[in-house]
Amino acid sequence: MKSSELFRKRLLEAQGSQAMIAAYMNSKGYNVRIHPCALPDETSKQDGGDIEVILNLQLKVRNLHFTDKTNYPFKTVIIDEVYKIEQIRLPTLYGYLILNKNQTHGCFVCAKSFKNWRKTSKHDLKIQEVRQFYEIDVKHCDFIKIQN
Repeated sequence: MKSSELFRKRLLEAQGSQAMIAAYMNSKGYNVRIHPCALPDETSKQDGGDIEVILNLQLKVRNLHFTDKTNYPFKTVIIDEVYKIEQIRLPTLYGYLILNKNQTHGCFVCAKSFKNWRKTSKHDLKIQEVRQFYEIDVKHCDFIKIQN
């Protein structure tokens, strides 16, 4: 086990590395925050992490009733309009959480599944015109229970 003095010394030495990695992650499109260097007291040996990577979770509420894959009413899940997704910096997109009408369950579409997303044209009933959307097969989605 490291002594508190050694731990504190190494924590301070790591500050330059944190700045370098934060700059690198930022250059790749990630929004990052460097945690302030909080030196622990003599009894604590944890620093709480070095860099925070901020990811984007898009939320959608759909007028659908579902709780899981078995009762999702379609074979594919509409994620969002193509132009909206293409405006998002994909490295910072964690995914989409699509909530059912009652907001009790959600369908999570991870951004890492992007290779399985496909463009499709569908008639949008709200605005009465054909629009381009990204969709994904429901088998690539995770379903979660939000509340009772």
